[in-house]
Amino acid sequence: MPRSLCVLAVLAFGAVFAPSAHAAVRVCLPAVVSHQSSEESEFEAKKRALDDWKRKAVAAGLPYPSWRIANNKVLDCRESESGTFECLAAAQPCTLRQVPPGVRRPQNGTGI
Repeated sequence: MPRSLCVLAVLAFGAVFAPSAHAAVRVCLPAVVSHQSSEESEFEAKKRALDDWKRKAVAAGLPYPSWRIANNKVLDCRESESGTFECLAAAQPCTLRQVPPGVRRPQNGTGI
């Protein structure tokens, strides 16, 4: 049997007998707002605001929130008259779940 037919046979077999796959679902909570952070450097002020946002997102009930996939992100930083930077982070915290909330996994593991 030519090599290309062998590859096609393997792919066809895998497509027919492979277990069904489920996509990950992004689950989000209502917006969370950090406390205003004030630091000498803009980098440190942003870091503190994001750390506080994450802490509040965990307290709101999301065990592994990610700023990267959050909805409606706002990270607002301004330099004050005294030369410090003041930052505020606000966003809807989100996480990825393999099974959407309220959906039960199959007991036999086949996905059927």
